Amino acid sequence: MEKDRILAGCRRLFEKWGVHRVTMDEVSKHLGISKKTLYKVYVNKDAIVSDFVKHLIEESRLELRRRTADSHTEIMRLSIFNWFIIEQALTLGAILFYDIRKYHPAAFNLIKNYKHELTHILNNLLEEGQRAGMFRSEINTMLFAELRINILKWDVMEAKTNVRTIAAKQKQLTDLILHGLQVSHG
Repeated sequence: MEKDRILAGCRRLFEKWGVHRVTMDEVSKHLGISKKTLYKVYVNKDAIVSDFVKHLIEESRLELRRRTADSHTEIMRLSIFNWFIIEQALTLGAILFYDIRKYHPAAFNLIKNYKHELTHILNNLLEEGQRAGMFRSEINTMLFAELRINILKWDVMEAKTNVRTIAAKQKQLTDLILHGLQVSHG
């Protein structure tokens, strides 16, 4: 039994029911394998959830690199980054974040570490924009990056199921970020 097959099955179950509601019995039934076989691959649900989160993070890293590889201007890279994190957060949703935070602390630590990594990526983008003269030099880039990531996290954690509200708020924030950071050349 391959881990990738188990994780793909778990992803479908987690997205449909949330992480907490899915049991090892349901995973084995969904995959058409015995619990004994499942336990040979994963000792418990925490191990599955941790691998699931690791897999999501790695997919996210690769996709972010792919999307920003051909972007030439700092503003375009900032825009791509911003929409990417919104898309990622909305795809996973509040239920997954809530369940993982509450019931799977090791997996949640992986998410926190990735959030920290994304904050540094954003900080670097902002610093590059400052060096290029595109963004205002007096802005504390790390503070701005932390605030940006935390606003999205807060919106997702508080939204429960209202994705449209999050998307609308984040769109407005994106517009403010992109136009509020630019140096006036007139």
